[in-house]
Amino acid sequence: MLKNQKAISRERVIGISFVDILIQAVFILFLAVTIGYVDPTKLLKIKEYEQVGRDLCNKVNKDSVKECREIVDPIIDKEVNKGMLALCMKPLNDRPVATARFIVISPSEVKFLGFTPQYFSYLEKKGDSDRLLKAKSLSSGIYKIGSIDQSFNFLMESNCIHHIFRDFEGTLNRQEIDEIYLIISRLGAKSKQ
Repeated sequence: MLKNQKAISRERVIGISFVDILIQAVFILFLAVTIGYVDPTKLLKIKEYEQVGRDLCNKVNKDSVKECREIVDPIIDKEVNKGMLALCMKPLNDRPVATARFIVISPSEVKFLGFTPQYFSYLEKKGDSDRLLKAKSLSSGIYKIGSIDQSFNFLMESNCIHHIFRDFEGTLNRQEIDEIYLIISRLGAKSKQ
């Protein structure tokens, strides 16, 4: 009788050990699947980008993941020199520096908060006394939609673009202020000169 109890006990311990091992194995497999899973569409995009990078670069080691700056940098510089990508004021911490600040208060009126100190220093460094005088002469306040373009059109430059901060207040919705937003946005665009 004692022998049978030991055998039953041993079988029970072995059975529990196997169940425990199975549970741990299932858990480890679950972790491996959830952590290591990559969406197949992402894998396709990665392969596409890799191919585009190989086509763009003339590297000695095409399988290298190192950036191809010797080819890409001159392309970027050429575009910047053409004025295609250039911001007038150099970004700080990868964020564009605002030239002027506007808040839309109604579909036909905007509150001009003023020019930023960075814009004044930009004009001083550039030696653009005409724009500096115009910028200093404009006071903060409320402007009607018809006067925005004629008051602020001196902001536009032929070789770069400005970042104009704009926001809206109150219960206005985006459809109501689309026209005035577009007018303010055009102030930062390039002039056609």
